[in-house]
Amino acid sequence: MRIRERKEPPLDPTPADAEIPAEMAKDRRRFERLTSRIQVILLGKDARGREFFDRSEVVSIDKRGARVRTRFSISPGTILEVQLTDEMVTKRLRVVWQGDPGSLYEGTLGLEFADPNDTWKVGMLGARWELGP
Repeated sequence: MRIRERKEPPLDPTPADAEIPAEMAKDRRRFERLTSRIQVILLGKDARGREFFDRSEVVSIDKRGARVRTRFSISPGTILEVQLTDEMVTKRLRVVWQGDPGSLYEGTLGLEFADPNDTWKVGMLGARWELGP
Protein backbone atom coordinates (compact mmCIF):
# COMPACT_ATOMS: atom_id res chain seq x y z
CA MET A 1 0.00 0.00 0.00
CA ARG A 2 1.38 3.41 -0.92
CA ILE A 3 0.69 6.43 1.27
CA ARG A 4 0.87 9.78 -0.42
CA GLU A 5 1.76 13.06 1.19
CA ARG A 6 -1.18 15.43 1.03
CA LYS A 7 -2.19 18.67 2.71
CA GLU A 8 -5.22 18.16 4.95
CA PRO A 9 -7.39 20.68 6.81
CA PRO A 10 -6.05 21.86 10.17
CA LEU A 11 -7.00 20.01 13.36
CA ASP A 12 -9.08 23.08 14.31
CA PRO A 13 -11.02 23.54 11.05
CA THR A 14 -12.01 27.06 10.06
CA PRO A 15 -15.67 27.68 9.17
CA ALA A 16 -16.31 27.19 5.46
CA ASP A 17 -17.36 30.84 4.98
CA ALA A 18 -14.13 32.26 6.45
CA GLU A 19 -11.70 33.62 3.88
CA ILE A 20 -8.04 32.96 4.58
CA PRO A 21 -5.28 34.01 2.19
CA ALA A 22 -3.58 30.97 0.64
CA GLU A 23 -0.18 31.80 2.15
CA MET A 24 -1.70 32.03 5.66
CA ALA A 25 -3.67 28.80 5.25
CA LYS A 26 -0.49 26.99 4.25
CA ASP A 27 1.31 28.25 7.37
CA ARG A 28 -1.44 27.15 9.80
CA ARG A 29 -0.36 23.49 9.84
CA ARG A 30 2.20 22.85 12.52
CA PHE A 31 3.40 19.63 10.86
CA GLU A 32 2.95 18.01 7.46
CA ARG A 33 0.45 15.17 7.28
CA LEU A 34 0.86 11.86 5.55
CA THR A 35 -2.26 10.17 4.22
CA SER A 36 -2.61 6.60 5.39
CA ARG A 37 -4.83 3.57 5.77
CA ILE A 38 -3.68 2.11 9.06
CA GLN A 39 -6.01 -0.32 10.82
CA VAL A 40 -6.37 0.46 14.53
CA ILE A 41 -8.54 -0.33 17.51
CA LEU A 42 -10.05 2.63 19.39
CA LEU A 43 -10.87 2.22 23.08
CA GLY A 44 -12.53 4.83 25.26
CA LYS A 45 -15.83 6.42 26.25
CA ASP A 46 -18.33 7.85 23.80
CA ALA A 47 -20.20 11.17 24.17
CA ARG A 48 -22.77 9.46 26.44
CA GLY A 49 -20.08 8.10 28.79
CA ARG A 50 -20.38 4.48 27.58
CA GLU A 51 -17.19 2.47 27.08
CA PHE A 52 -16.61 1.33 23.51
CA PHE A 53 -14.30 -0.74 21.33
CA ASP A 54 -14.09 0.14 17.63
CA ARG A 55 -12.11 -1.35 14.76
CA SER A 56 -11.19 1.81 12.94
CA GLU A 57 -8.79 3.32 10.45
CA VAL A 58 -6.26 6.15 10.67
CA VAL A 59 -6.66 8.21 7.47
CA SER A 60 -3.75 10.60 8.06
CA ILE A 61 -0.96 11.12 10.55
CA ASP A 62 1.39 13.92 11.49
CA LYS A 63 4.04 14.30 14.17
CA ARG A 64 1.50 15.36 16.82
CA GLY A 65 -1.56 13.24 16.08
CA ALA A 66 -3.89 11.62 13.59
CA ARG A 67 -7.21 11.77 11.83
CA VAL A 68 -9.35 8.63 12.26
CA ARG A 69 -12.69 7.33 11.08
CA THR A 70 -15.16 6.02 13.65
CA ARG A 71 -18.87 5.27 13.90
CA PHE A 72 -19.05 6.62 17.48
CA SER A 73 -19.84 10.14 18.66
CA ILE A 74 -16.98 11.21 20.93
CA SER A 75 -16.69 14.55 22.73
CA PRO A 76 -13.64 16.81 22.27
CA GLY A 77 -11.27 16.44 25.22
CA THR A 78 -11.90 12.69 25.55
CA ILE A 79 -8.76 10.56 25.86
CA LEU A 80 -8.75 7.48 23.61
CA GLU A 81 -6.40 4.53 23.42
CA VAL A 82 -5.38 3.91 19.81
CA GLN A 83 -3.92 0.47 19.27
CA LEU A 84 -2.02 -0.44 16.10
CA THR A 85 -3.48 -3.87 15.39
CA ASP A 86 -0.42 -5.66 14.02
CA GLU A 87 2.18 -4.44 16.52
CA MET A 88 -0.06 -4.24 19.60
CA VAL A 89 1.37 -0.77 20.24
CA THR A 90 -1.03 1.50 22.14
CA LYS A 91 -0.95 5.31 22.09
CA ARG A 92 -3.11 7.72 24.15
CA LEU A 93 -4.61 10.54 22.10
CA ARG A 94 -7.06 13.35 22.93
CA VAL A 95 -10.02 14.17 20.69
CA VAL A 96 -9.59 17.73 19.38
CA TRP A 97 -12.55 17.81 17.01
CA GLN A 98 -15.27 15.62 15.55
CA GLY A 99 -16.62 16.13 12.04
CA ASP A 100 -20.12 17.59 11.90
CA PRO A 101 -23.00 15.36 10.69
CA GLY A 102 -23.60 15.89 6.99
CA SER A 103 -20.16 17.48 6.46
CA LEU A 104 -17.20 16.15 4.51
CA TYR A 105 -15.65 15.10 7.84
CA GLU A 106 -18.67 13.26 9.27
CA GLY A 107 -17.45 10.16 11.12
CA THR A 108 -13.94 11.60 11.45
CA LEU A 109 -12.02 12.62 14.56
CA GLY A 110 -8.99 14.87 14.86
CA LEU A 111 -6.68 13.52 17.56
CA GLU A 112 -3.52 14.80 19.25
CA PHE A 113 -1.20 12.97 21.62
CA ALA A 114 -2.27 13.23 25.28
CA ASP A 115 1.42 13.44 26.22
CA PRO A 116 2.98 16.38 24.31
CA ASN A 117 6.31 14.47 24.24
CA ASP A 118 4.81 11.43 22.50
CA THR A 119 4.93 10.96 18.75
CA TRP A 120 4.49 8.31 16.07
CA LYS A 121 7.53 6.20 15.33
CA VAL A 122 7.37 6.82 11.58
CA GLY A 123 10.20 4.30 11.07
CA MET A 124 7.98 1.66 12.66
CA LEU A 125 5.02 2.67 10.50
CA GLY A 126 7.24 2.82 7.39
CA ALA A 127 8.19 -0.81 7.93
CA ARG A 128 4.54 -1.71 7.29
CA TRP A 129 3.44 1.02 4.91
CA GLU A 130 5.31 3.01 2.34
CA LEU A 131 5.25 6.61 3.51
CA GLY A 132 5.96 9.56 1.29
CA PRO A 133 5.09 10.86 -2.17
